[in-house]
Amino acid sequence: MKEKTRRNFWVSSEIECMLNLLREVYRIQGTTATTNYTFIQIANKMKKKGFPNKSATQIRRKWFQMKSAYLCYKRGNVERLLLIPEKFRPIIAQFVEKEIKPNIQELPPSSPETTLPPQPSPSPPLVLAPPVKTSTINSYNISNKRLRYTHSTACSSAKSAKNESIYDDFLTEIKQTHNIINSTFAKMQKILTDFEHECQAERDDKLITFINSMKYDF
Repeated sequence: MKEKTRRNFWVSSEIECMLNLLREVYRIQGTTATTNYTFIQIANKMKKKGFPNKSATQIRRKWFQMKSAYLCYKRGNVERLLLIPEKFRPIIAQFVEKEIKPNIQELPPSSPETTLPPQPSPSPPLVLAPPVKTSTINSYNISNKRLRYTHSTACSSAKSAKNESIYDDFLTEIKQTHNIINSTFAKMQKILTDFEHECQAERDDKLITFINSMKYDF
């Protein structure tokens, strides 16, 4: 029985390493054309850099997925850009634009440790990542999750505050009721004590009267 194929998850460091190596291979080749051998080279180099879990096929699919997403974005399908992690969108734009108009010498140097900053596009149609676009993408990608989390947190906080308020009101009512009961009990206890004293005085008077009457009879 064949082992079940693991899902092809990509973390940020893997994508960054792949793009840096792709840039390096482009320079060695002197062209931005990609072949199966191009991705085999990148897979081998990624293994040497500590990323052994990516095959040439997986790298090829990831590259063309991001490339296709950027091209769809340029045609007006903004949501497709969500397939590219935000920090790599300027880099993908540079790659794609250079493939459209190859000029390998203008590619900025790569660094495996850092993410390249966005570069101004030489092509007039390129409208990558201006402040408005970045805000728009963030609203699709990050804001949705944060808003849901913030809304949930706010609702939880409001509910917790409401519960605390109800609990405080309940305790206040209990204290007030306790004070009323104590006050009523004290009043009733005084009434009973006074009544008991009256009964004792009446009894004593009757005993004294009875004793005196017995004396006169003898």
